[in-house]
Amino acid sequence: MYVFRSDIERIFQLGSYCVEPFQGGLYRFDYDSKIFLGLAYEKSLKDLKDKVFLIKMANPLSPLAVQSICSESEILQSLSHSAIVNFIDFGWHDFLDDSSNNTKTPFIVEELLKDDLATLIFKKHKRLTWTQTKKIFSAICDAVVYLHNRNIIHGDIKLGNIAQVDEFNFKLIDFGAAKNIDTFHVNRTLPYLSHHHAPDIKWSFLVDVYSLGVLLFNLIADGEFLVFRVTGNRDSAQKKEEVPQGIWEDLISLVFHATNWNKDERISCVSELLNYFTAISHTT
Repeated sequence: MYVFRSDIERIFQLGSYCVEPFQGGLYRFDYDSKIFLGLAYEKSLKDLKDKVFLIKMANPLSPLAVQSICSESEILQSLSHSAIVNFIDFGWHDFLDDSSNNTKTPFIVEELLKDDLATLIFKKHKRLTWTQTKKIFSAICDAVVYLHNRNIIHGDIKLGNIAQVDEFNFKLIDFGAAKNIDTFHVNRTLPYLSHHHAPDIKWSFLVDVYSLGVLLFNLIADGEFLVFRVTGNRDSAQKKEEVPQGIWEDLISLVFHATNWNKDERISCVSELLNYFTAISHTT
C-alpha cells in the first residue's frame, strides 16, 4: 500500500503542512516545529525551537527511492558548508496502514529554505541584481569545490536545486543524485548534463563543471541554452540587463569553455572555473 495524502494527514494530524510528490516515490513535507507532534521525528526539538524543517520521505515500496534517500542522508551528514543545505536528522518510521507489514520508511530532516532560483526567475519573474548573481554563482562554485575535495559529485546542479536563504544568500539542495566519484552513474536532467554521456558510463567532476556552466548561462543570459550551445550563435543569447556590458563577451566565453562537449577540452575543475569568473567580475 502506498502512502497518500490522507494517510499523512491521519498520521501527523498537523494544522498546516505542504505535501510535494517527488519522482521515484519520494515525498516532501514542510513543517513548523511549533505544531510538529514528533510522530515521525521523535528527536528532541529543544535545540531547534521555532525553526522550520523540511522532511523528505521515501516510499518504502520503492527500493530505488529508499536507496536514494539513504544515500542522500549518508552524504549530507558528512557535509558542513555555508552554501549547502543543513542536515538535521535521519530516521525510519512505519507509515503503512498494514500493521503486519514491518516495512519501515526512511526520511531525512533538513532545514527548510525559501524559493529556488527556477521559481524566482521563471515563475515569479525575479530580476537578480549583478551583485546577487556574482554572490550566488561564487558561493555555489565554492560549495562544489568543497564537495569535490571530499570526492563527492552533486550530479544535478541547476536553478531548481539552489534555494534562497535571504536576499543575497542561497544554498545548494537536493543531494539525491550525489554519489562518491567511484560509483556515480548518469541519471539526471538535461540540459544540465553533457549530451555525449550515456547511461552506465562513470562520470568525473567535469559533470558538475558542465552543470555550473549551464547555471552561469541561465544567470547572465535570456534564451535557450541548447540553442546557444549547439549553434554556437552568441546572438541566440541575450544579455540580461543587469549584467555589465563590458564583461559580457568574457562571461559568454567562459560558458563555452565550461560546457565544451569535448570533455578533454573543458575547464578542468570547478576551482579553475571560479577563478576565471572572479577575475572577470572583480572590477564590477
